[in-house]
Order: sequence, then C-alpha cells, then structure tokens
Amino acid sequence: MESIDDALLKKDIRSLIHDIRGAVSVISSSIELLQFEDSSAPDMRFLEMIRRQTQKILAVSVLFGETFSPTDNSNISGRTDLMECLSELQEMIGIEFDLNYIPSEAPFLLNSQSFLLKLALVSILSSYSASSENIFLNIDRHDNTVILTFKSEDVIEMQRRHVWASNAIQSLGGTMRNEGHMLVFELPIWKE
Repeated sequence: MESIDDALLKKDIRSLIHDIRGAVSVISSSIELLQFEDSSAPDMRFLEMIRRQTQKILAVSVLFGETFSPTDNSNISGRTDLMECLSELQEMIGIEFDLNYIPSEAPFLLNSQSFLLKLALVSILSSYSASSENIFLNIDRHDNTVILTFKSEDVIEMQRRHVWASNAIQSLGGTMRNEGHMLVFELPIWKE
C-alpha cells in the first residue's frame, strides 16, 4: 500500500508535469506560427532546432508522467510492441523513419518496459540535426533478439551525449554500440 506522502508526491509531480506540458505546448505552437512567416534559411533551421527540442521536452514529460500514472500499467509490463512504440515516438517528436525491415507474421514484441524504451529512444532520436530528413532505421530479428540500426554521420557524438540511454537499454537486457556510422541497439524478444 502506498503511503500518504508518496501519494502526495506523485500528485505534485503529475501537476508539475501538466504545467510543463502546457508551457511547452504554447512555445511549440508559437514556433509553428513563426515557421509560416517569410524567414531566411538560417532562421528556419534555428526555428526547426527549437521546435525539435520543445518536442523532446514534451515527449520526455509525457514519458516521465507515465511512471506516475495510476491507471497506466505500461511501466510495469515487460512486453512492448516495437512498431507501436516507434509510431508513438514519430508523433511525439515529429520525426519520420525510413524503415527497412522484413514484415513477419509475429509482431516485434520486446521484453522491455515501454516507457523506459521510449525514453532511451527519445534521447537518441532527438539528437538528429534539424536538417536531417527521414531517420534511417533497419530492424532485424536474430534468434531471441531484435536489432535496431540507426544510420547517422553523428553516431559517436550521439552515443557520447547519451551514455545514460545505453545504461537504460542495458537495464532492459539489451546493448547499445556504434559500428561505423551506425548506432545499434540489441533488445531481447518477449517470451511467454
């Protein structure tokens, strides 16, 4: 049973997250309006960079809020549908994936906590520059593992800035490494 202090703390945190989301949404909407104005290419790149960062803050606050949600059990469940997770991330951060995978009858179910996987991926994906087009993502299945490969010229810097994402992936039983211009995640497949 949860103590009264813990319940109050969770309520305060949910309230704070709600306030952050409201403020970031106003900033994000203002940036979208500014992007419709006639602006130089450098100004547009700057606005896009700010838009991406506000989307990241919004996504992280949503994911952080999931850990304190009394009705959402995704933080407890160990089963995550990878394609559903990637689709949610596309909406949260405003990115597009250039997906390369072989569809199979069995869904890509991972033995991962949904919110923690999303949080790790948000930190990596929001690192892509504002000038990036679609994000190349290759998905393979090998034995009891799903392998996600992100292609980027900046992969070493991405990994250096997000060492904690590697720790999060390790806590899910997976690994994160760089191979040339690729960032590779290996995550365990869900077993009944």
